Amino acid sequence: MRYLEAARELAESCERCLREGDTRLAAVAAALSISASAREALLKAGASEEDLRYAFTLNLPAILDQWGVKLSQELKSRTIRALELERRVYTEGYKPTREEAEEALAAAKALLEAVGE
Repeated sequence: MRYLEAARELAESCERCLREGDTRLAAVAAALSISASAREALLKAGASEEDLRYAFTLNLPAILDQWGVKLSQELKSRTIRALELERRVYTEGYKPTREEAEEALAAAKALLEAVGE
């Protein structure tokens, strides 16, 4: 449950950033929330903390599949888009639109809900 609490806090941070109009930080916070939720899912699936060291963010959907974590194709696609958005912020200096940042937040919340069940 330690990663779920972090995921919740990061989703709240994303919401604050959106209220303040900072779509870059919102996208980053959403991706970090996704990463924390995915790590919790991996622990629930039997992964160890050591295994999590190799769970790189952009590979998380594939790693979840490898560990038998079942997510809908739609949620996987939304998660991948949110993680790709964060990558663009970091590598291209991209400023997401509000809609893109809101979609990333929605993906983070959906994954948090799916993992928290």
